[in-house]
Amino acid sequence: MKKIKFLNGLKAMFAFAVVALTGSLFTSCEKEDVNATFQSKPAEAVINVEVREFFTQSVVTNEATITSDKGAVENGKLTLTGNKDLAAQTVNFTATYKGNSGTTSVTIPALKAGTVAEFKVTITVAYQEPSEDKTLVIATKLGDPVIKTYNLGDPSHSHADAMWMENANDYILRRTFTYTKRDYSKVIKNELDSRVDFDSSAYTYDNSEDVSVEFKFSAWSLYRVYYFETSTDEIMSFSYKETGEDLGKVTIEKVYGSGAYSEETALPGHSHEYVPGHGHGEHGYDANAGGGIVDPA
Repeated sequence: MKKIKFLNGLKAMFAFAVVALTGSLFTSCEKEDVNATFQSKPAEAVINVEVREFFTQSVVTNEATITSDKGAVENGKLTLTGNKDLAAQTVNFTATYKGNSGTTSVTIPALKAGTVAEFKVTITVAYQEPSEDKTLVIATKLGDPVIKTYNLGDPSHSHADAMWMENANDYILRRTFTYTKRDYSKVIKNELDSRVDFDSSAYTYDNSEDVSVEFKFSAWSLYRVYYFETSTDEIMSFSYKETGEDLGKVTIEKVYGSGAYSEETALPGHSHEYVPGHGHGEHGYDANAGGGIVDPA
């Protein structure tokens, strides 16, 4: 049979989470709206599924049948919606292309209400002609997520052993924050059989970029904004379908998810004026701000 060769690396799995709060956005105070409100939507995770053929690395998503143990995959997407919060869970996928199958799994971290998380998974299917005596099977699995949290903005108010920002007025505050979205992958161990010619350079990259996200905060509130990134080790295992013969595995270090979320509480001394999600109209503060690693209280 032909020698197994990896022509191009799979795209990095990427998870991008953005907290999207409902309500119309204004560029200035709307004083005539004396009871402006907003409410967080239930947490949502959208998983984009891509299917690639192993030997050519061509994208065959539209030609493959994709199934998941957490619901129907429609047009290459699976959407998970929480009852307010969304619990951490592992989602398993199988893709079948011309009779050959591949699998992958991704662990979705716990998401707070108001968070919209977007992930991307790639399933590799090794299509071989019927004349081939052995069929290659590739299974991909991500380990438990390791989450690092970063502080965004310009916190200057100390309260309850943490640093906060203030919205010390009667209006809902809208702010935009910028952070670095990381897309990182590096092969850290290759334990494959010599029959598998694996190109590790195709799995070593850092495609990070800056992105912006917008949040709203209640009148008379203290608020905090965080960016988190999710990393883990991805294991790609190779075997033969007919014999079950193990061809070894590759371990890849990945940063595969990121996103932003916020918290708020009553501004000390103004608890009688603070109502979550409320304010007399709305104003915006568009200064972008970044920050460093923090441990949320």
